[in-house]
Amino acid sequence: MFGRYNKIWLPVFEGEGDPPAVETPPVVEAPPPADPGKVTFDAKQQQELNRLLSVEKKKAQVVAQKAIEEASAMRAKVQLTAKENQEYDARIEQLRTELLTKEEQGKLAADKTRKLNKAEKDALTEERDYWRKEFTDSTIQRSLTDAAASNNAFSPRQIVAILGPNTQLAEVLDSEGKPTGRLEPKVRYQANDKEGKSVTLDLTPADAIKRMKDEDEYLNLFRGEGAGGAGLRSQPGGRKPDLTELAKDPLAYRKARKSGQVHFQ
Repeated sequence: MFGRYNKIWLPVFEGEGDPPAVETPPVVEAPPPADPGKVTFDAKQQQELNRLLSVEKKKAQVVAQKAIEEASAMRAKVQLTAKENQEYDARIEQLRTELLTKEEQGKLAADKTRKLNKAEKDALTEERDYWRKEFTDSTIQRSLTDAAASNNAFSPRQIVAILGPNTQLAEVLDSEGKPTGRLEPKVRYQANDKEGKSVTLDLTPADAIKRMKDEDEYLNLFRGEGAGGAGLRSQPGGRKPDLTELAKDPLAYRKARKSGQVHFQ
C-alpha cells in the first residue's frame, strides 16, 4: 500500500519588496426583501381608492342618519321607561358619533369632559354656598334671639326681623388689627350722634338691642323694668323717666303724667 503525498506551492516573486496588492471587489448590499403583505399603489390608483372609500363612507353616513331618525321617532311615539330612554339616548349618541371624523370625535370627547367637569364644579359650589348660608343665617338668628331674650324683649322674633337684614358675620380682629379667622355677628345700626347727625355703627347684637331699648320707637318691644318708687310708674320699655329732668320742663312733666309714666300714690 502506497502512502499519499500533498504538494505545497508557495508563490515566489522576483525582486525585492512586498508583493503587489490585490484589489478587492466592492461589497454590494442586497436590497431588503419585499414585505409580502404590503400593497403599494401609484398616484392614479391611490386617487381612485380614495374616491371609492369616500363613496362608501357617504353610504354609511346615510344608513346611520336613517337609523338615528328611526330611533328618535320610536322614542317620541312609544311610552318608554327611564331605563329604555337611557338606552335609546345612548344608541342615538353612538350613531351620531360614528358620523364624525376622528378629529371631530376627539373634539366631542373633550367637550363632554369639559362640560362634566363644569357640572361637577357647579354642583360643589352650589352645595358650599347652601351650607355657608345655612351657617350664617342660623348663627345670626341665634345671637339676636339670645340678646333679645336677655333684654326682656316681648318677641325675640320681632327683633330678629328688624335687625336680621342688617346683620352679617364679620371677622374678628386682634389688638393689632389683624384678622384672627374667627367670625362673629355685627349689626349695622343707624343711630344719631351727640350732634343729632345720623351715623352707622357696627355693633354686637347685645349692644344694638341695648340701644333699641333707649329709643322711643322701640319701647313697645320690651318689657318694663318694674316699679321704680314713688312718682315713677313701670314703662313698657327699658328706659325710665328722669323726675329731675321732668321737673325742669313743666310741659314734659304734664305729658309724662298724662301718659301714666308719673303718678302719685
